[in-house]
Amino acid sequence: MKKLTFLLTTLIIIAFISCKKEKEYKSEIFIEKYRVIYGTWQYKYSIGESGIVHKADHTIEFIPYGKFRYNNGETGSINIIQQTDDALIIDFGSLFPDVSWADIGFTSTGDTMNFAVVNGLNSLYVRLSK
Repeated sequence: MKKLTFLLTTLIIIAFISCKKEKEYKSEIFIEKYRVIYGTWQYKYSIGESGIVHKADHTIEFIPYGKFRYNNGETGSINIIQQTDDALIIDFGSLFPDVSWADIGFTSTGDTMNFAVVNGLNSLYVRLSK
């Protein structure tokens, strides 16, 4: 009976810990080309099928290694879906379940970022700080 109680207690603890655990990266997750993502970005506007859609102002901060913070509050983990010289697609599902994933692009100067989201909405962000 003691073994069964110990086993059940251990399984419950493992299940609880695994549910709360965010992805932890120990080193850089982006290739050199995409490290421009780190820093704080200010949302400007979104463009969808119906034209320009303005939403409430917000900021998003990308933090090494593989973390992001939304409006200086909630944090989430980045899951890279695809990363090549031609494309960066990341998953925001840990914080934005409605967004799921976005194809991220930057201007050549690195001061503007575009999120092309799976639902067809494109959002423009400008850099506030590195």
